[in-house]
Amino acid sequence: MFICVFSRTHNILNNLIGCDFLENYVKIDRDKCIGCNACIRVCPTLDANVAHLADDGIHSIIDIDPDKCIGCGECVKKCIHQARYYVDNTDEFFSALANGENITVLVAPAFRLTEPNADAMLAALRKMGVKAIHDVSFGADICTYMHIKAIREGKVKKVVSQPCAALTEYILKYKHDMVDTVLSPVHSPISCGAVYLRKYAGVTGAIAVLSPCIAKKYEFEATGLVQYNVTYKRFVEFMQKHGSIDVNATFTFDGIPAYCGAIYPKPGGLKECLQNAMPTLAVQNAEGVEHVYDELDHYMYTPTNDRPDVFDVLSCAHGCISGPGTNFVESNLITYMTTAGKTGAVAFKARRGQTGIFKKRDKQFAWFEKNLRFEDFVRQYTVIDAHIKEVTAMQIKQAYEVLGKTTYEDQHFDCHAC
Repeated sequence: MFICVFSRTHNILNNLIGCDFLENYVKIDRDKCIGCNACIRVCPTLDANVAHLADDGIHSIIDIDPDKCIGCGECVKKCIHQARYYVDNTDEFFSALANGENITVLVAPAFRLTEPNADAMLAALRKMGVKAIHDVSFGADICTYMHIKAIREGKVKKVVSQPCAALTEYILKYKHDMVDTVLSPVHSPISCGAVYLRKYAGVTGAIAVLSPCIAKKYEFEATGLVQYNVTYKRFVEFMQKHGSIDVNATFTFDGIPAYCGAIYPKPGGLKECLQNAMPTLAVQNAEGVEHVYDELDHYMYTPTNDRPDVFDVLSCAHGCISGPGTNFVESNLITYMTTAGKTGAVAFKARRGQTGIFKKRDKQFAWFEKNLRFEDFVRQYTVIDAHIKEVTAMQIKQAYEVLGKTTYEDQHFDCHAC
């Protein structure tokens, strides 16, 4: 049986340079993997995939190197054989809740944009005993303000945004030169919300986040701000099976109302929020694994004066709306974006209205300036050794020899099937 040469070459090179496998949030069901290479095609970090022969010696299995995986979830989205899947903290969260643990919940705004019964499920969750349920959109408003403050006060120059945990993990593992020079020091919207709850709202118990993202668990472990990453998909599955959902139930978040942060999940959401508050700010955005990772390379080669003030980047092509932890349906994309547009229109109108007598002053931002310390919303980064091994010309030559490819034509033949 034919075995894809790309997989075999990948396997040979990894055997030559050595690999170790550790625990990871993206998992593989080896019984379902047929070595079709769909995961390799979409992965922005090819070294995260390691091909080897299955026990039957006939087909290949594409395993995962957790040192190099960034948790973007593209392979989970694209694997039609369900050989790739992910784990989160949904079961632990509901178990802790049932045991009476003091838990406050933060809800990332993409949930209400993509789930038709979002409010009904949140109302049901409240009855299950959570301490309070807060809107991450408020944390996003803080995130917007802290970026503006940092730029206006010269705390930063040109920055790459970091709301996307997969891209932040990518930079920490693969782009160490970006960490201290351009990666925004301002926490993500979720972490800004968690900081606010911890330091300003008096929350002392555990914090759980309803999130669209696998990679957020990396952020939560690095900062220690959040204890449970509960993805939308797993949450909805649990609530439909165990929750008492009244589709007519109404729901209102606890805490201070949010404004424009509700549009952060859509492509260019941060850009729109920043430019609404500071129209002269130069912001560019990029989304999707097919573009954004290459554009990060282009960004670093771009002269500093030609870079935007903020580069707003997301790993998922349609923003957090299409995160791997969501129930995103491609055919519903226009509906999602229309909903996001309407949400944004209401939010921006409300922001304009809340200025009241302050013709040139935003009351929410003025409150942030008076009550919040910038330093509290700054993340300290630690670069990660992803054990990247350079492949030498001799190792490549050995791989070609094993494959029986001795001529220049054989070594450069590419049918694009892989």
